[in-house]
Amino acid sequence: MLAIPVFRDRVAPVLDWCSKIVLISESGTGAASGRQIEEVAGMDAFTLVRTLKDRGVRVLICGALSPETLGYAESLGFRIIHGIAGEIDEILEAYRGQKLNRPQYWLPGRFGQCGRRGCVPAGKNDAGRKNRKSPACPKPGAPGTRACPCPGRGAGGPSGSSKPSGPLRCPSCGCPIDEK
Repeated sequence: MLAIPVFRDRVAPVLDWCSKIVLISESGTGAASGRQIEEVAGMDAFTLVRTLKDRGVRVLICGALSPETLGYAESLGFRIIHGIAGEIDEILEAYRGQKLNRPQYWLPGRFGQCGRRGCVPAGKNDAGRKNRKSPACPKPGAPGTRACPCPGRGAGGPSGSSKPSGPLRCPSCGCPIDEK
């Protein structure tokens, strides 16, 4: 089963505060086949995730969600695809065609490929011009995933202090980020 939080026939911007969620049988092929809309208003995020697990949901596509909800859902074995925006039918079609990593399905303001705000591949903006404001991750992971191909994944990263010590690092893999 697949679940998508809904707001006005679109992916809800934040899972933690959604009031409706659509459950979709992954075997259903038509736009409306195997769909069921559930009212979840007033349900806290942890209860929602647990309820989805009990209903047989294994994949959750959403806009944003809190780090606590993400960690809890991952600990229950969910495959989480977050940072997604768009009409439900279009997102479902892109998911089935393995195309959710395309920028047209990204939540507006979504972080760059490495997970750092303003990070763009190869130091260029969407128009292909050199971007002096945003550092580029030297080894970005695949868009739409939390994966990073760096062998040093997990090394470094934010230290939690308000003042950075040493070079900026990609939060996904710990690679130094060039600030030119």
